[in-house]
Amino acid sequence: MANALDCVGDLPAGGDTTVTVSLIVIVQPIPAPDLVLTATIDSTHAFAESDEGNNSKTETTTISGLTCSNCIDLVAAQLVPSEDPSFSGNETFTFQVVNVGDTSTALNPMTDTLIEFDYASGTSLTPGTPVSSNPAVTCTVAPFGLPVNGAAVKCVGNLGPGQGVTITVPITGIVGDLFAVGRADPDGKVAESNEGNNVLSESVVVF
Repeated sequence: MANALDCVGDLPAGGDTTVTVSLIVIVQPIPAPDLVLTATIDSTHAFAESDEGNNSKTETTTISGLTCSNCIDLVAAQLVPSEDPSFSGNETFTFQVVNVGDTSTALNPMTDTLIEFDYASGTSLTPGTPVSSNPAVTCTVAPFGLPVNGAAVKCVGNLGPGQGVTITVPITGIVGDLFAVGRADPDGKVAESNEGNNVLSESVVVF
């Protein structure tokens, strides 16, 4: 997948500018393709220049996608609401978890929760059916212990080396601001090389 960033403006004679771009790379599958970055000046040749051959630079970065050897590392990589603020009282969260280790989580899908996503609003909401992007991970709304104005999505299954999953959670009928927390391995059943990157939280203002 290719993305482009366009910059517009003027440069005086002898002037210069620096453009800094930060990238978050979620690697699936392993091995990952190389990351190729190309910067081009005056890509449409709108300006007459004395030298048109020095307007482009390309750099290639090799990405392994794995951060440790003989280990598991579940990363709560992204938690994004579809609207913020929400004027309709409806919201959809996407929560992404990736195993950046080289070992499968190998959980028992009948008993162990791989991913948990909790959310609650100020007064009321209606939970929707969560959807998993990975067939190896299945999710349901927890049928017990829920507050009146909240819900918990529990997902079971396995993530192999470099594998990830995106959990999509639709919510309707929201009254009051919405608060959500996504957790990888919420019960601490998986021995990981890094236990500090398993949780993300997000809040949405609802009008």
